[in-house]
Amino acid sequence: MRLVDRLIAYEEDQMTEDEEIALFQYLIDTGTCWHLPGHYHRVGATLIEAGLIMPPEQATTSLSQPV
Repeated sequence: MRLVDRLIAYEEDQMTEDEEIALFQYLIDTGTCWHLPGHYHRVGATLIEAGLIMPPEQATTSLSQPV
């Protein structure tokens, strides 16, 4: 699904909680979150603070380290 379609689904409340978390992790990882309206900034920051998603530097580090 294209990003625009995922954003529309989010805005229309048509996503599960897991899908929303995955969307925001993607938005944070790519930096796209900070180019969207303020609501996305606040939700992204709240999810990071709650430990539901990782800040970009931690996501990148955990992806590059062997398991």
